[in-house]
Amino acid sequence: TMYRALYRKYRPQTFDDVIGQEAVVTTLKNQIATGKTSHAYLFTGSRGTGKTTCSKILAKAINCDYTKDGNPCGECEICRGIEEDSILDVVEMDAASNNGVDNIRLLKEEAFFVPGSCKKRVYIIDEAHMLTIPAFNALLKILEEPPEHVVFILATTEVHKIPVTIRSRCQRFDFKRITADDIAARIKWIAQREQIDIEDEAALLMAKLADGGMRDALSLLDKCASLGEKITLPLVKDMCGVADTDHIFQLVDSIVDRDIQKAMEIISQLFQNSVNMASVADQLLSNFRNIMLCKVMSDFEKLVPCTSEEKQRYISQAARIQNDDMMEKVRILIQGVGEVQRSAEPRISLEMLVLKLMQAASGYQPQVVQSDVPPLKAEVKPAVNKPKEPLVKAEVEENAQLQPLKEWQSVLTILEDTNKMVYSALIGSRAFIQGNIVLVDSQNSMFLTLMRNNQKTKNDLRSAIAQVTGKQYRLGPYKAENVVKTPTNPVDALAAAARANGIHVTEEGE
Repeated sequence: TMYRALYRKYRPQTFDDVIGQEAVVTTLKNQIATGKTSHAYLFTGSRGTGKTTCSKILAKAINCDYTKDGNPCGECEICRGIEEDSILDVVEMDAASNNGVDNIRLLKEEAFFVPGSCKKRVYIIDEAHMLTIPAFNALLKILEEPPEHVVFILATTEVHKIPVTIRSRCQRFDFKRITADDIAARIKWIAQREQIDIEDEAALLMAKLADGGMRDALSLLDKCASLGEKITLPLVKDMCGVADTDHIFQLVDSIVDRDIQKAMEIISQLFQNSVNMASVADQLLSNFRNIMLCKVMSDFEKLVPCTSEEKQRYISQAARIQNDDMMEKVRILIQGVGEVQRSAEPRISLEMLVLKLMQAASGYQPQVVQSDVPPLKAEVKPAVNKPKEPLVKAEVEENAQLQPLKEWQSVLTILEDTNKMVYSALIGSRAFIQGNIVLVDSQNSMFLTLMRNNQKTKNDLRSAIAQVTGKQYRLGPYKAENVVKTPTNPVDALAAAARANGIHVTEEGE
């Protein structure tokens, strides 16, 4: 018989088998038990958290005549047929490759036919956010007035791309990232049944690398088990190209000690062992985030799966780093990880990132080894006179040109779905419109850090504002001294408007 991947072989068959989604499965089981199911569901969450699995279980439970406590029996003809994809009344459609309006029109025509062997015709639309706008419009028509015998289940990793009109007509279920402990327990359970010898620490590392997704974790287990030997911690590290935890702790120590030579030696050693440099940068960010949590939480290990030895190392390193220095290092890493990932020379980018982290402490300049080679003289370029743009201090109430952005709360509501970090940084904030700029008034320093160093922050914020206002705006932080009063002189007004749009203006006498 053909080999079946572990994630397929051990895919849950009932709601009770689903790991880490208690709130979702409890509600769905109650709906089945009481017969109060919806005509449309929206399952959202990151990859590998059980959206498609629960869709199939729900399709079985809706049509099974022998349900028990809201779970399908798994043994009747209908349950087996749905599991084997031989029942035509349950249609699983991949929106990534069937995203056009014609696909939805065809679905719409089929939907009105009475099901052949099931009680209800179930349409599972995977990656639903990939549908085109015309396809969404066609789907909306049938969701507004669905036939009694039809149930839609939309699954997506990017819920913000689903139009509000569609979302409002579905019952939404948010699938959480599965905890590392739950994933590790499942890995060990499956390994036992497959007679795979695996160390506890190796299972925990797999769980961490899976980033909340069970499917990725089981694919890793499959990959490591294919070698036919005991799965140890070093084996998982070698197979996945990640640095040993000890190396990362040592690299953090060298950064805190500002020991350039030791840091470069560690990076060189990791490079020689074919460790992925972008993965090292990512692990560094993860470590500094863990140290940051250690500084602000007494029970930080609840959020950081770690051994007792690792916990002591986090505590030790946290004691040696000042709060301001800590925040600055995390800020540099947030920007630097992306640069290493995109770099044509990731090793050099990682070395530069580590040097930046050493310089983050106030007033520090790293000691450079003396060389006999004379330093290069930098070419001095003449200074370019830039036009002077005096900023006139103005209060919001006094400036007629500055208008509050009334839809700001709606913008924040969208950000709560699309970018939770930015949403958190903007709680309690205000925004104003001046010309073609939206000025954001936030007291949270994290917002300014994200705006300076994270392109996704700017893109998501601009997109949310455009979605609510229907206009594209530039962005800026609101400060009283940055608000320019509109000049009364028409020539000055024209010059100010030109400058606001990035046009160089030279005044006489400059």
